[in-house]
Amino acid sequence: LIPYLYIFVIPWSIAAASKLLGFGRSTAALAGFLALGPTLYYFEWFLKYGTIGFSLSAGLFPFCFACCYRLALSERAPTYLHAVLSAFSAFIVLSWPMTGVVFIPLVALVCSSPNRLLAANRLPKVGVFLLLFLISFGPVFKAAVFESRASSIVLTESETHGQTKSG
Repeated sequence: LIPYLYIFVIPWSIAAASKLLGFGRSTAALAGFLALGPTLYYFEWFLKYGTIGFSLSAGLFPFCFACCYRLALSERAPTYLHAVLSAFSAFIVLSWPMTGVVFIPLVALVCSSPNRLLAANRLPKVGVFLLLFLISFGPVFKAAVFESRASSIVLTESETHGQTKSG
């Protein structure tokens, strides 16, 4: 299954990202072709060091970025398909948490032009994206906020550390 992701899914998604960003067929074909660069050593690295989640997130990031850009900022009007693809690809990409850092430039761009995001032709599609995004990440957010023991571990550690210094 893993080789099929990196031989078919990632190159096609990168080619589709090129098309969504307005590049021509030849550029999209070249982008997809260059995504076929992984060698056998690359796949061995995934399996040995457990980096499959990261590499899948990183490989699908261009497609996710292009879908989100088309949904929020592009001159061309987005469709509901862009909203669904944005939510689906964001779910896959953000399943590896540190990939969220690379969305900071897109969030900054969106915040710099709220009029375009909130335009009448985009607003329903952005609403569909937000709804699907919240449905897909709802359980993750709930678990992080209500079921995580991180705050109790930090409080216990800081109290123990404080007692050690004063004792």
